[in-house]
Amino acid sequence: MAPEQLRGEPADERSDLFSFCVTFWEALHGERPFAGRDLDELATAVIAGPFARLPRAGPSRPRCATRSGAGSSRSPAIARRR
Repeated sequence: MAPEQLRGEPADERSDLFSFCVTFWEALHGERPFAGRDLDELATAVIAGPFARLPRAGPSRPRCATRSGAGSSRSPAIARRR
């Protein structure tokens, strides 16, 4: 849930963008951008704002998703074929 919704404000375009970005982060990194053992902790983390650090490259995270692989001229699909 977007921070503005957790604060009791109405949902708007920002809520959609927040949801998209959280989903994209999870798809790219394989984990949530905010830490929390339960819904209360998760809501507190979302409202507080700091998100998780970028995970290191590993089997579930392609090199193209790391800072060192960002801006690479090679497509990940092409790099895998070589």
